Amino acid sequence: MDAKLTLKLDKKVINDLKQYAKSQGTSVSRLLESYAKNITEKQENIAEEPIAPWLKELRTLRGQHPPIIASDEELKADYHDYLDKKYR
Repeated sequence: MDAKLTLKLDKKVINDLKQYAKSQGTSVSRLLESYAKNITEKQENIAEEPIAPWLKELRTLRGQHPPIIASDEELKADYHDYLDKKYR
C-alpha cells in the first residue's frame, strides 16, 4: 500500500535525483523507496547475524566489556611481560 511522504531537499539534489531516476528508467519515488528498503533490510540483517566466535573473544580483551583499545604504554608493558616470560 503506497502512502504519500513530503520531503524537503536542496533544489540541486532534487534536480540531480530527477536526472538520475530518468537515466535509470524509474521515478524519484521508486528510487528513494528502493534505497530505503535497501538500507533498512541491511540493518535488519546485521541485527540477525550471529557474532563470530573470535569476535566474542575480543569482548574479554583486558577484562573489559565491551573491549577497549590498549594504550601504547599498555602494549609496551604487555610486550615486556611476554619477553620476560619467554626468556626466563
